[in-house]
Amino acid sequence: MQENKKKQGIDDFGQGKIVSRRKNRKHDFKLALPLVVSQIINVLYNIVDRIYVGNMPEVGREALAGLGIAIPIIMIVSASAALFGSGGAPIASILLGEGKKEEARQTMMNSFVLLVAAGIFLTLVTLAFDAELLRLFGAEAEAMGYAKDYLDYYALGTVFVMISIGMTAFITAQGLSKIAMLSVSLGALLNIVLNPVFIYALGLGVKGAALASAVSQAASAVFALAFLSGKKPLRFGFRKFRFRKRTVVAIMALGVSPFIMNATGSLVQIVFNNQIGKYSGENYTLYINLISIMLSVTVIVLPLSVFVQGAAPFISYNYGSGRIDRVREAAWFLIKICLLYSLGFYMLICFPKSLRLYSIRTRSFWKLRLLISGYSSWEWPSSASKWPARTFSWS
Repeated sequence: MQENKKKQGIDDFGQGKIVSRRKNRKHDFKLALPLVVSQIINVLYNIVDRIYVGNMPEVGREALAGLGIAIPIIMIVSASAALFGSGGAPIASILLGEGKKEEARQTMMNSFVLLVAAGIFLTLVTLAFDAELLRLFGAEAEAMGYAKDYLDYYALGTVFVMISIGMTAFITAQGLSKIAMLSVSLGALLNIVLNPVFIYALGLGVKGAALASAVSQAASAVFALAFLSGKKPLRFGFRKFRFRKRTVVAIMALGVSPFIMNATGSLVQIVFNNQIGKYSGENYTLYINLISIMLSVTVIVLPLSVFVQGAAPFISYNYGSGRIDRVREAAWFLIKICLLYSLGFYMLICFPKSLRLYSIRTRSFWKLRLLISGYSSWEWPSSASKWPARTFSWS
């Protein structure tokens, strides 16, 4: 039985210790580690993206402000992908634990249809109402042109973003976190390479940054679908596909939590941007940049979410198998790891010399340190508790 599971590519989540100090012991939470690495790469490419834009000759300050205005809309796209991807993957994992492979596959295909439909809808809305959305989200004249250029080009790849984020979750649901890491890392590393080519070599500026992101996400999406189309328990394909209302409701019920958490981050930046537009006067672009950089740096908290999501298949499988003792053990382990991670990065932020890479002025540097320290003092400890809680909410 165990050999069959290995052939199929599934980890036997019901066996072995959750955490083992012996090197020859099975480490069930190895699922989370590759995903943490891939998310750190994602965080780096998010930061690098802004560094390239911020260092554009002559227009870097205004271009970075435009990117800061467009980012909340992009965060909503990621939140929508989490709604259907993170909502469906744990359900599929539980069904696999119960031995219901066809139902698990149907769940994945229902999620895929929802991801594509939502991606098309968001693309059309963004392209049709780009200027209105940007004004609503706090864009002023200085940044509007750059924000519109970035958003329009990024919107062309929205469907790929949805597929890349959403379907990679189903690779993890099968215990194949290393493959999921490759899928995410492929897009992230490609984005890092393409950014200077499109922005500087081809002279596309902000449009190049958006185009690099779209192409990179398309590469990740193709990789994920190609892998899932192979001989795996969750095999991609529309054979005997049934779009079920009950399945859709279950997916959205579980996915609403990560959607709200991601969308709330977007809402925070929208409020910041609008207040800055109202009260900053001639310092508008400066303060938009400070907020944008602050939020890009503080996303280093995201590996917490990925660590927990990487453990979700293990938790879901054992819940489906009735192993509540292993579920409880996992809960305490996750809380400890998240708290230690949060504390470590909060201490490191006291020495943020790398923030100068964004090409901000020296006299503004202390303001950025103050913003990040204040924001992090409540955001990271909060994240340390909310992500483990989210993992157990559906079970």
